[in-house]
Amino acid sequence: MNAPATDHLDALKADAASADVVVFASRISDVRDIVARMEDLEIPHRLVIMAMGEADQRHRFHVLEEWTGWRTLPQVFVNGQFIGGPRELLRHRRLQGHAPGAGAWLGYLGLVPFALALAGMLFGEPGAREYFARQFLAYGAVILSFVGAVHWGVALSGARRRPAARMLVSVLPALVAWAALLLPPAPAAWLLLAGFVGVRIWELTERGRSGLPDWYLKLRSRLTGAVALFLVVFAVAAP
Repeated sequence: MNAPATDHLDALKADAASADVVVFASRISDVRDIVARMEDLEIPHRLVIMAMGEADQRHRFHVLEEWTGWRTLPQVFVNGQFIGGPRELLRHRRLQGHAPGAGAWLGYLGLVPFALALAGMLFGEPGAREYFARQFLAYGAVILSFVGAVHWGVALSGARRRPAARMLVSVLPALVAWAALLLPPAPAAWLLLAGFVGVRIWELTERGRSGLPDWYLKLRSRLTGAVALFLVVFAVAAP
């Protein structure tokens, strides 16, 4: 390798190790999704733009190409080690993430009103059962609407493609919640259950999970399972 190429390689290695995650990209590379994911997880990262219209930058890219064996941009390094492109980065354990402390305890704390209202309906005095049933369904409707509103917020971030489709999906849980409140207790619970499960199934699709950190999706699975159990018990025992 000649001296200029060696100089480029040394500079590339220095760039690759300059942050936890370094992405080499061209000016036309669409890296919005991976940048948004790293920002969500607060991962130190750096985007290195290679202007392919300049001869020196093209030569630099050829050195990068020879070094990694990867023929296209973007190219991604994690802790100074080459891992591939954006797809490999999104699957990398560094981006799997863990629920922030506040996210986890707030999520589980949100189950408490379900449990208290259900206990009141199951074990309360006969005259109080209807009151606790209404509280249970009202809270379920609020939470289902909140789950949909998360996707409205993701669409408003401006970093996702086809935000109108996500916005449309985001309002459906609120409509389901409203319809449930017009029904008797048992059918209302089954309808809320369908709403929670339906949103979670949609989040398992590529479009549904886009823009959502993995820790949130894992937490959502656990919380949805708990809420589903509460709803089934309520629907069976509803007055």
